[in-house]
Amino acid sequence: MAINKKFILIISFASFGSFLFAADFCVANSLANGSQIVFNEQRKYIGQEYDADTGLDYLNARYYDAKRGQFISQDPLVRDNPEKFLADPQQLNDYAYARNNPINASDPSGLKAYFSPGFADPTQARVTTISPGIPGVMSWMKEQFGSAEFYGWSQRDNARAFNNAAQGLANKVMAENKPGDPIDFVAHSDGGIVEGKAAQILKSKGFNVRNVVMGGTPIRPGDFNLSGVQNAVMAYNNDDPIQNRGGNLLTASGLVGGGLGLLLCGAPCGMIGFGVGSLMSKGEIGPAGRTLPEASNVHNINVTQDINSHPEKTGIFYEHGNTIFNQAVMNRLSGFIQK
Repeated sequence: MAINKKFILIISFASFGSFLFAADFCVANSLANGSQIVFNEQRKYIGQEYDADTGLDYLNARYYDAKRGQFISQDPLVRDNPEKFLADPQQLNDYAYARNNPINASDPSGLKAYFSPGFADPTQARVTTISPGIPGVMSWMKEQFGSAEFYGWSQRDNARAFNNAAQGLANKVMAENKPGDPIDFVAHSDGGIVEGKAAQILKSKGFNVRNVVMGGTPIRPGDFNLSGVQNAVMAYNNDDPIQNRGGNLLTASGLVGGGLGLLLCGAPCGMIGFGVGSLMSKGEIGPAGRTLPEASNVHNINVTQDINSHPEKTGIFYEHGNTIFNQAVMNRLSGFIQK
């Protein structure tokens, strides 16, 4: 009688990454017998490269000693800019791995990921690390990437602001990283336009953009091209009325200027007011897409059900903000992060 068999390889590490054992199990008729085996794979702890000659793990930017539970060199970001990390004392230890919490977090690069906020609610601009929703996203990023850095920008909804912010972010990344270091971006709404443009700039300078993760970013032709990044993820909500109206066909300042001119002296003044307001380029309005163009490096994730299954509030700003500021959504996106 033939017996169906399943072979299972179990690899065990201590919490900070020291290799314990590997065992090969043959499972048949619900019974398992295992024997310890030699494990010679080059990629070991958190899927990164193990250097047998030194006994160290290479985590893309720094070498890590699992026996000590520390990197063997300083985090250049903390070393060069300690004042930026006063709000998170765990990170002031610039040799520490994953904020000394390897059970809940990993640090595959030893460097930082960057978060850029976008439009969520006109009464609650997310401009600091303690603004609504930001602490939760930053905590999730630390679990995924080992650390996180908030990138504040003007959050003004116009092309000039997007371009200036993208160049500023690219300059910051280039100052804090080397070309071979993996760069990770997470963004909400218009922050995704900033990070998409920054990713293009970085790619043109020879930098390695590994992840660009967006929630609710309006997709408009010509804004950015993510073909040069390793992994692009878009979370979208079919009930979000803001994302698909975030295009750049018209501007709010142009419509207001045109309306005021029309009231003052009719059509000629209306046309002048519309022109002047359009030149001010404040508050872009128009149709926009919900998903990134399909490609082998792109994952478009419909999170409508994830948001609806954990209702906390209602309204357009809730639907838009929760494309990233929602624990169920973040849990879903965790499965699409490249490490």
